[in-house]
Amino acid sequence: MPKCVAESCSKSASFNEAGQLSAKYCATHKTETMINVINRMCNFDGCSCRPSYALIGNKPLFCATHKQEDMVNVMTKFCEGPNCLLTPVYNEPHLKTGRFCVTHKLDGMVNVVNKRCEHSSCSSLPSFCLPTDTRPRFCHVHKLDNMIDKKHKVCEESGCSLIPSYAVVGSKTPLYCKAHAKQDMINVKHKVCEESGCSTHPSYNFLGYSTARFCVTHKLDTMVDVVHKKCQHSLCNRRPMYNTILETRPAFCVDHKTIHMIDVATRKCASEWCVNRSYRPSFLGFCTYCFIHLFPDKPAVKNYKTKETAVVEYITSMFPNVTWVADKRVMDGKESGAKRRPDLFLDLGYQIIIIEVDENQHVDYDCSCENKRIMELSQDVGHRPIIFIRFNPDQYMSSGVKVKSCWSINSQGISVVNKNDSKEWKNRLQSLATQLQYWIDNKTEKMVEIVQLYYDE
Repeated sequence: MPKCVAESCSKSASFNEAGQLSAKYCATHKTETMINVINRMCNFDGCSCRPSYALIGNKPLFCATHKQEDMVNVMTKFCEGPNCLLTPVYNEPHLKTGRFCVTHKLDGMVNVVNKRCEHSSCSSLPSFCLPTDTRPRFCHVHKLDNMIDKKHKVCEESGCSLIPSYAVVGSKTPLYCKAHAKQDMINVKHKVCEESGCSTHPSYNFLGYSTARFCVTHKLDTMVDVVHKKCQHSLCNRRPMYNTILETRPAFCVDHKTIHMIDVATRKCASEWCVNRSYRPSFLGFCTYCFIHLFPDKPAVKNYKTKETAVVEYITSMFPNVTWVADKRVMDGKESGAKRRPDLFLDLGYQIIIIEVDENQHVDYDCSCENKRIMELSQDVGHRPIIFIRFNPDQYMSSGVKVKSCWSINSQGISVVNKNDSKEWKNRLQSLATQLQYWIDNKTEKMVEIVQLYYDE
């Protein structure tokens, strides 16, 4: 390769004026009008970046900025796992080149690409070292007392070791963490919704764009989710949650999953034998069923909102693309002080959907109190139309015939779904989901619409 013609420069030459075939200057000494005449350029008109992306099996054509949707980085080695496009970092401990990603690594393999903590038998990435060191040596667990985080900038609050995200408006350098941010500071590290005063991460933009601008609450009518992966079903824009039990990446949404697919997007229950998902952080990584049975003496668990929790987990997992508020006060309430806490609250903007789990049909509730509660909730949402879906998980009368509850108290005093009634319980939940989907897709003509499911007929 020719050398740069600049005086005292020994670097290889790659640049010359457009139209020239031989290179004369290196990147340091090239002029503003020169281009790289040695290496192939991105095929996008006017782009001088090196290409790395193409369809699998082809030579690179485009850079990361101008790559097309189905293109991948063909300059990078891929994991040897079946149809895996992730970068490999795992191999046998004595080797230095990665062969597999974290999903497909074999037993005994370790991360051989990234530097590890120097503590014996620790495989975590290091972030800490002495102030005089230049490279991190130990992880957070094994750092010594006088070591500092050399890898990440930390909050400027004295004694705080959290990574900062907040600064004053207009600044791009974060100074404080969320806990120590000053009153006029905003999150400058993560992009937020363009709606004035909204600090939610954006996911929506117009079709064809890759950068998100608005959150689900403030998105415009024709905007779609441009951040999250879409369902693989043709023309479906919903987020996938489901795949077969052996897969770890979601491929289909709840509408297009097959009967053999399960939710693989939510963290799996901590019980090795359980295939359910853990939706509540307070349950220590366990699903509701396992947590109740493994920790029956926990005061926060023993029969406290057991049925309500089961309904909430089902609905939020079946409708992950909308923002649910569970058992919290309506934040924009003004006239009534937002005293009421709906079991499940969904704000669609033009109307509100509230799901109430009415155990035993709330037959022991005073009707006047219930009416007052409805009126206060209406005030809390600015008198926008409300659909109340009242769901009874217990017994009811149907055409004069008593239908028993799906729930009972077991020998440990815990409320559980009866084994013989598990199919009936599933049917009730599916009926609730069908009713909910109808009101998501349709507007009510009333100020207050009340739908009762599994009430006495």
